[in-house]
Amino acid sequence: MKYHRRPSGLLTPEKELIQPGLCSLLTVNQLVGFGAGGGAGGNRTLLQILTDLSLTSNLKLCFDAGDSASYGGSGQTWTDRGGTQDFWFGADGGSSTDDPSFNGSPGGLSSSEYMGSNGGDFFRAKAQPAFIQNVHKNNARWAGFAVVYQTGNNALGITGTTGTGSPAVGFDWVLNSGVQTLTVGTGGAAALYKPCDSVVGANVWNFLAVDVDEATGAGGGFFRKNKAYDQVSSSDTWDATYSSPSASSAAQTVEIGARGNGDIAMANGSQKACFAFWQGGGITEAEFDAIYDALNGERGFI
Repeated sequence: MKYHRRPSGLLTPEKELIQPGLCSLLTVNQLVGFGAGGGAGGNRTLLQILTDLSLTSNLKLCFDAGDSASYGGSGQTWTDRGGTQDFWFGADGGSSTDDPSFNGSPGGLSSSEYMGSNGGDFFRAKAQPAFIQNVHKNNARWAGFAVVYQTGNNALGITGTTGTGSPAVGFDWVLNSGVQTLTVGTGGAAALYKPCDSVVGANVWNFLAVDVDEATGAGGGFFRKNKAYDQVSSSDTWDATYSSPSASSAAQTVEIGARGNGDIAMANGSQKACFAFWQGGGITEAEFDAIYDALNGERGFI
C-alpha cells in the first residue's frame, strides 16, 4: 500500500484523503464516485446509491439509463443491475416501433440520460421473473420506485402484469389520467384498487414510489411523490389488504413503461430515467426520500 505524507508529517494510506476544513476522512471512492458503476464528476449510478444507502436487500430490479453498465448506448437490451432479469426494448429483441429510444451520453449520469418514447413504447422482461408472481398474491410484500416524465395528464404504465384495464390476474402501477393508481387483479374482480387524490405534475420529472405490505393490512400501503405522500382518500397510508387474491400466475409478462401486453405504453414525449423494484421486503418513506435526495441532488432532475 502506498502512503502520502500529511502536513503533520504522519503517513496516511493512499485510500484516505483529508478534505480541507473538515476533520473527517473521505475515501477515494467517496470523492470520485467509484464503486458500483460511479461516473465522472462524482455522480453515482442508481445501484451505487442503493448500495451506499444499504437498500439492496430484496432488490430484484434496478434499471438506470445513465449507467453505462445498464445501457451502453446501443443494442436492444436494458440490463438489470439488480441481476434478476434483463428487459427487451419493446416486445422482443427485434427493432420495432414499440422500442424506446436512448437519449444522452452513455454513462453520463445526468438528467439528460433517459429512455424516451415517440408513442406506444415499453420494455418487456426477456422471461417472466419468478418473484413477480408473488406481487399479486396473499401476503405480498414489495415496493417500486420510478423516475418518470409524462407529457400531459395521460395514461402511462409504470409497470405491471395485467395487460388490461379490467382486473386480470396480476398487478399494475400506472398513471391513470395523471393519477398514481395501483390495481391488483384476480381475473374477476379487483383485490385492491388504490387511486391517489391528485395528478402528478405534467411536463416535469417526477420521483414516484409505492410500498405494499399486504399482511399488515391497515396502514400497510403508501405512495410517494417527490418527497411527499401522494394521498389516497386524504390519508397518507391505506389498507393494503388484498380481497380474495388469486393464487394463479400473472396474465402477462412484466413490463416497464406499460402494464403488460404493451397496454397504456409510454405516450409520445414520455421519458423514464430510473426504475427499481423490491420484493420480499419494502422501503420506508425516509428511505425513499434518501434515494430522492441522492439521485436528484447529483443529477438535477427537479
